Amino acid sequence: MSSSDGEEEESKDTIIPLENVYSLVQDSQSLEPLLWQQFYDRLEWFGEIPIVSSGASGLVIVALHGAGGSSMTFAIIAKLLRENYHFFSFDFGCHGINRKTDEEKLDVDSLVNEALSVLNYIRQQNPDSKIIIIGHSMGGAIASKAALLYQAQGYKVSGIILIDMVEGRAFEAFSNNEARINRMPKSFDLIKDAVLWSLESQVLKNVESARISIPSQLIEINGKWEWKVDLLKTRKFWEGWFSGMNGACLAVDAPKLLIMSNSDRLDDQMTYAWHQGKIKHRIINYVGHWIHEDSPIKFVEELDRFFSMFKFK
Repeated sequence: MSSSDGEEEESKDTIIPLENVYSLVQDSQSLEPLLWQQFYDRLEWFGEIPIVSSGASGLVIVALHGAGGSSMTFAIIAKLLRENYHFFSFDFGCHGINRKTDEEKLDVDSLVNEALSVLNYIRQQNPDSKIIIIGHSMGGAIASKAALLYQAQGYKVSGIILIDMVEGRAFEAFSNNEARINRMPKSFDLIKDAVLWSLESQVLKNVESARISIPSQLIEINGKWEWKVDLLKTRKFWEGWFSGMNGACLAVDAPKLLIMSNSDRLDDQMTYAWHQGKIKHRIINYVGHWIHEDSPIKFVEELDRFFSMFKFK
């Protein structure tokens, strides 16, 4: 891992080299799905929204997943943080086990309102706790906008953390994302086939992460396992998700951290904000877009560094 100021540290995470992926085919047990109970302590329903959590006291952390993902993308993070923090995540509509199935409700307003309702619910359950909001990719855009509305309601956000996405880079990546989605298999015979594909294609580089997060993104239809969310059908919502993301984030009156997979992930606006000291910026190397899944130990180290810096603990 290296930080934005050039520090170098050796990663402790188990990131599997591509040449070792193929040995997993010989050991099918190593690709079997893992259970949410191995990572989270509780599952509760807030209407149609499933909320999972770990830990029972301390700083409250609410994590928002990216498009196509689920709360299980944060499963290892939840396990690593459970001793010292109260960690929450939830599935957006049409994702994971959320009971909402209307894909027309994946527009920015629907997602922001869903996130805001969860934030208010968690605050009511933990009225004396500070709240940190984390968002990955689309989840980062929604986190920024929900945090700003939460602040406008008169409540305090203690910090906001964005993972590997800012507004300018999101818009630049739209065409590449469409091509990438078109290359994805549409279905699999077995769940473990999807897990193996995620590792072979280097979508994920951590076997444990793949075994808990990939199964949560699939649904069985006519004997085949297909993606729950058709990402190409969400294309019409992408501009709405990311437009105004940077401005919303910067308008939240709280410390901010961007965790990126490389220095090129910042756009001009956020680079300027970083130079002005308005945001903190850290880089974790040897990972893909799903930083917190590929390198969860280093990711948690960056969270601890950020929390200690601003004395959140």
